[in-house]
Amino acid sequence: MNNLNLMGNLKYFLFLILPALIILNISNNKSYFYESVSYDPDYCYLLNGLNLASFHLVIGHTDHPGTPVQLISALIIRTTYFLRITDHDLVTDVLTFPEYYLKIIATTFSIINLTFLILFGIILYRLTNDLFYGLLFQAIPFYSTTVLKDSFYHDSPEPLLFLLIIILLFAFVLHEYYNKLQKQIRLNFSGSAKIKCIEIDLFLIILSILAGLLLATKINSFPIILFLILFINKFKNKIIFSVLTLLSFVLVTLPIIDQYTLFFDWVFRLFIHSGRYGAGSPDIVNINSFFTNLNLIIKHEPIFITTILISILFLLLNYKSSSDRKKIRLLLLITFIQILSIIVISKQFAFRYLIPILPTIFINIFIFLHISKTTNRNKHIIILFFLAACYFQIILQRLSKPSVTHEKVENHKQNIYSYGCESKIYALHFGNEYSKRMFSKNLKKIYGEQFFYNIWGKKFTNWDTEISLESLKMKRKDWILYINDYRVTKFKPGFKLARISEEKYLIE
Repeated sequence: MNNLNLMGNLKYFLFLILPALIILNISNNKSYFYESVSYDPDYCYLLNGLNLASFHLVIGHTDHPGTPVQLISALIIRTTYFLRITDHDLVTDVLTFPEYYLKIIATTFSIINLTFLILFGIILYRLTNDLFYGLLFQAIPFYSTTVLKDSFYHDSPEPLLFLLIIILLFAFVLHEYYNKLQKQIRLNFSGSAKIKCIEIDLFLIILSILAGLLLATKINSFPIILFLILFINKFKNKIIFSVLTLLSFVLVTLPIIDQYTLFFDWVFRLFIHSGRYGAGSPDIVNINSFFTNLNLIIKHEPIFITTILISILFLLLNYKSSSDRKKIRLLLLITFIQILSIIVISKQFAFRYLIPILPTIFINIFIFLHISKTTNRNKHIIILFFLAACYFQIILQRLSKPSVTHEKVENHKQNIYSYGCESKIYALHFGNEYSKRMFSKNLKKIYGEQFFYNIWGKKFTNWDTEISLESLKMKRKDWILYINDYRVTKFKPGFKLARISEEKYLIE
């Protein structure tokens, strides 16, 4: 009996293996947030979080909109400063040690996500009495290198998006397969209104809260919200879901309510224009870019694409013959949304845009296994084969990824920094630009006069003011511009440059 209990307890330790691999991946891949352009958007979220933490109640970055991440960042900044022994005021401390605060924020996101993965894996194991289902859920970060890379150690929307998506997936499994979250919430209305009370499913409320948070975190999660609308039965429930989702979104984004016009104009431009960030010509889709991006997704996400193709084949073979219509309908909806997401993301592409949709293939696999009439042993073999394929995909992509080294930027008075250079000075400038320049005076006091070149606007600035090239040349003649060859070719600065190295030029 003791041996059986020991074996049972040892199974729980298996749920620590995958989180340990994620921690190892984080420790091996992260140094400074200003490296590899990680300051976009991490430093934006840090400084907007600082705006809120210092009670300025000003948010300058609403593109995602990302408000929940900024609120969480503000809370972590405040807590960290309270526990920290320092003679600096809050703003000076964060601006002097931005990497320290970013590490605390990123570590907090990582711990929260890992904790939920461990808990959900164990709970699913207890519900199914099958260790393999728990491990399959816990392995979601390993379904894609993109998820593994962007969903943990960052101060950006992706870690929170990942957390919300796995909560959503877990809620789906509980509700659809184990009859949990079935409670009805009764709302009573006083007065002479015709409607005295209304009953709402607890599951519907949970979905609405998650949907509102997803949209407030990053607008590219909209396909998930569309999936939920299509999934929910009865028109009345769809209306309730939509109203509660809108209410959830508004409550979370109250700090930017005066910027809704700016945000929705940004979203409209994203739809109308074919380039990234609402740029490019107003032709909605650039066909050449679309197919190039689609090809990148297919090549980079073979597990995701293969799962979708198998789902399509499975639906074709089982749509009419299967007796479990509910699960077939769920598989049809999630496959449709996955294909739609690929189409939308191929229009304006970055791998991190796939974060909301990549984990959803857990639903596909879970449905395959439940509808399949094969033995548990064969199901376990399928899960092990799938996990091995995920691991092989990650290893192969890591080995094939070229090693990129960037030139270290030494802080010097003759430097002019631009987007792409690995510099804490530029990272702070970039974050300050997207937090309404609230910290320009503080930054100048801490780091002195610094100069920057805006590659998009083709203009020079200091911390807060535009300055002409002629004025700069009056100060000194040997200005060094940190900009790489690619951006020189693409953005074509309107002044002469003499190349020193791949990422450094002398302004002539």
